[in-house]
Amino acid sequence: MLAASGLWGFIHAVVRLARDDHPASFAVWVCAGIFLGMLPVLPFVWTTPTLPQLAVSFLGGLLGGCGFTLMSLAYARAEAGVVAPFQYVQMLYAAVIGLLVFGDPLPDGWTWLGTTIVIASGIYIIHRETVRRREAVALQRLATVGQPR
Repeated sequence: MLAASGLWGFIHAVVRLARDDHPASFAVWVCAGIFLGMLPVLPFVWTTPTLPQLAVSFLGGLLGGCGFTLMSLAYARAEAGVVAPFQYVQMLYAAVIGLLVFGDPLPDGWTWLGTTIVIASGIYIIHRETVRRREAVALQRLATVGQPR
């Protein structure tokens, strides 16, 4: 769990630092970092997968790679404060998929409260940044009123 948390932090740090890199190249480097980070654990957990497991793993990797590339494109084209709240919805998807696919119980009330706070904070940040952007545009317009063109 600690390694997964560290890798998740690595991804988010790199996302914010790689605004000028091409999203496909960025995705390759992040995947390479994850691979290298998990490599030391491999000898202790490896079991040879069956053909259906390989197919599911391939599909998961393909979909995950596509999703990560699209996320990289989103961060390249918009501010992190605008894109990040959309990632918070992953918490809701994880709960629903866990229930429907794996039969996991739904999270408890505290987890839902925390999820609500995180999502509401993201929505507030989007609202605040939108208001600030509008104010900046309005001030810019006021500053240019009466100036010769």
